Amino acid sequence: MKLLVPLLLPLFAAVAVAQPARQALGAGDDRAADCAEPLALYQAGQRRAAEPGLADCAQDPDADAEVLVALAVLTLEDGRVHDALSWGSRAAANHPDSPDARYWYGRALLASGDLAAAREQWEQGLAAGAEHPGLLEAMARLLLEQGEEQPAYGLFTQLVRVTGGTPNVHKTLSRIAQKRALWRQALAHWADALSYGPPAAADLRSAVELGIMAGDTAYAVTTGRETVRRDDSAASWAVLGEAYFAARRYQQAETALRTALARDAGQAASRFHLANTLELQGRQEEADAEFRRYVAVAPEDPIGHFNFALHLEGRSRLAEALLEATRACRLGPRVAEARLLKARLLERLGDDVRLLNELAGMLADGVGNAAKLGTWRDEVLARRRRDVDLLAAGQVLLLHIALPDESAAALVRGEIAAGVDFAALATSYSVGAAASTGGDIGWLDPRQMAPPLRAAVTALAPQQISPPVASGGLVHIFKRLR
Repeated sequence: MKLLVPLLLPLFAAVAVAQPARQALGAGDDRAADCAEPLALYQAGQRRAAEPGLADCAQDPDADAEVLVALAVLTLEDGRVHDALSWGSRAAANHPDSPDARYWYGRALLASGDLAAAREQWEQGLAAGAEHPGLLEAMARLLLEQGEEQPAYGLFTQLVRVTGGTPNVHKTLSRIAQKRALWRQALAHWADALSYGPPAAADLRSAVELGIMAGDTAYAVTTGRETVRRDDSAASWAVLGEAYFAARRYQQAETALRTALARDAGQAASRFHLANTLELQGRQEEADAEFRRYVAVAPEDPIGHFNFALHLEGRSRLAEALLEATRACRLGPRVAEARLLKARLLERLGDDVRLLNELAGMLADGVGNAAKLGTWRDEVLARRRRDVDLLAAGQVLLLHIALPDESAAALVRGEIAAGVDFAALATSYSVGAAASTGGDIGWLDPRQMAPPLRAAVTALAPQQISPPVASGGLVHIFKRLR
């Protein structure tokens, strides 16, 4: 049967047989002399030669713990679990204060599949010797297997205090801290693991990522540079690019990320970071192209679609942004930011029916701040009640762009056809009084408008945009919201 806890220290220097010879009285002198040779053979690693003599010593009902523990170790390492259980049980029963006896009996119990009994032995062993390295590590790993991460973390920390630790122990401490989002502790433990010798490139890359998560971007950049010096691979350049990005050194991030993609065009994460890097440098068209490439190679990533939606919203392409936000919500229904973005886009697009459905879904799923969502829903419902009254009175809710001539109107119509938000175009191009508010001229009665404008407005259904209409020396374009 496969052990859940790997064998620790096969020759286990802490076993009691390694201790100096004990003083003995009376008949114990003869027993000690008889057992000295097989114990010496055992300590020298001559296990097969030691076993017969140790077995003879064990015939004594008062056999020393060293002898019984040695036999438990020999039989366990030889795969004779039943014999190991017998020797271990006797050692623990006859020498209950021996941490070695408790440790190896627990190891035999674990090999037999009795985790509960193994844990009990190790707990009793730690009560007898709280600085026993084998007990500390075995108990810590068993607790980790059983999901008890906090006490496991404490035992591993004690193990490091007692022994100085090993790279594997420091990495385990780091992983526990990572699961608890204790990023600075996780980074410190990982750095300890790297201090034992020249680290592997993969371990260096992990250190860079932990530096980013811990907010220590200086460490991340320095370690990222060391990583690419040691390992000129796409993965190493990618993590250096992420470090530069986190440090807001966008030009250097772009260079590193493009190097990563040149070595491996399938580096999806590098494509994602490159898109964000370009956007933050104001290079929107290039960012747009990289976002499209990213969602093509990682179509199931909700965060990718969410970030692409944010990018599109920033470019006032709200309808397309809504499609990406909807995909993000489908792929990650628990990603609150994506669902809030979708709701915001629905509101900006004037789709109150879908907005109310989205808010109701978020409230039902427990996603987001319930109080704020409830207030938002109530505001939308109140607005819809006001809309009903105004519509009944013959009014319409309009956005308006006023342009100086037909050439400007043609430019704006082209932007509308490309999916740019009407309100954003009003802010950018309109010469009307409402330009600063996205062309919002509020509720109006079309009967009070000039005849050509009245005709254009009354022909519109909600969310429709009128063709350009000349009136009063300007060219007008309307969007009806309600």
